[in-house]
Parts: sequence; structure tokens; C-alpha cells
Amino acid sequence: MNRARGLLLLLPLLLASCVSFTWFRDHRQEPLPKGAIETLVPGKSTLAECMQTLGAPLYLWEYRGDGAALAWGWDDTHSKGVAVSIPVYDQTSVSASYDYGNERLKGAVLLFDRDLVLESVREGWLRDLERELGRRRPAPVPATD
Repeated sequence: MNRARGLLLLLPLLLASCVSFTWFRDHRQEPLPKGAIETLVPGKSTLAECMQTLGAPLYLWEYRGDGAALAWGWDDTHSKGVAVSIPVYDQTSVSASYDYGNERLKGAVLLFDRDLVLESVREGWLRDLERELGRRRPAPVPATD
């Protein structure tokens, strides 16, 4: 009963308000082929073999000064939301909104040693893997005389 009474009190405000709903979806890149990562063998697979199996990476950065880290990723972003604007006085209104977004890039990072042989594979959210692996600027190149 209290709920119904509350809705009746809000009804004039809702009738004079503007309510909008949003839905957005963005699909980029394709996930790696099933089982492709499992065919790569740390200590044996070369960079060329890995790229032949997985295709071109999205990102590449230096790893441990003389190695390489390559990242493959895909994105399936969606966002849903609602916004309400209620006029309260003259030409003034109160607005509120809520949205839910899931904007993450899933993927895998392959780490290669100085001879470009696979050292290890990490899978998960690329943002987290990048932080964990310490993506940094390139190491300084030693001076030669």
C-alpha cells in the first residue's frame, strides 16, 4: 500500500519529466582461435611460429631489456543506462543518470626472451596484465665508441 501511495505522489513529477534509455555495443577484434595458445610451447616456440598461429598482435613492448612482450586482445563493449530530468522551477531541472558499462580488453600476452623464443604466456584483462608485467619505456641503449 505504501508503495502505491509513493508512486501516486511521484506520478506528476514523472509525467512532467524526460526519461531516456541508452544501449550501446561495440565489438572489435576476434578472440584467439580455440586451442591456439595451447599449441605454443614455452622454451621451444619462436616468435615467427607464434605470429603464424595467432596473427598480428595489437601491442608490442620491450620485456626485460632485451626481450619482447606481444599482446593480442579483443573487445566486446556494451553499455546500458537510464537518465531522468525533472523540471522543478521555472526553467530549472534536476537530472540524474545511471549507466552500466563493461569496457575491457580481454586477451593474452606472450613473453619472449632475447632470442625471441617464447618464455611464458599470460591470459586475462590486458589492462591488468600490462600493469603486472610493468610495461615501461625502452631500456637505454649502451653507448659504443
